[in-house]
Amino acid sequence: MESEMGAEHASKLLHARLRDSRWLTGIGVGMHESRPAIVVYVKRWPGRDLDFLTSGWMGVPVIIQKMGAPRPLRVLGASNSANGNHFAIG
Repeated sequence: MESEMGAEHASKLLHARLRDSRWLTGIGVGMHESRPAIVVYVKRWPGRDLDFLTSGWMGVPVIIQKMGAPRPLRVLGASNSANGNHFAIG
């Protein structure tokens, strides 16, 4: 499953499995060592909850990235969006 399409499909299945985890911020697809990889963004380190991913997921490498939770941010002078809010990572 080397293709980006395979990584995209695998990431959706992984998201379905992890979506109720309180530490999960999101899941995306990126590149790692010149091949597609799944990136799991977490608010806090989940401990052993992700040990099953040490060898990857469905043949795709997995990278765990700790980050803050997204929060709305009011940006003055920014272009108009639907509700005037933009998102920042913090």
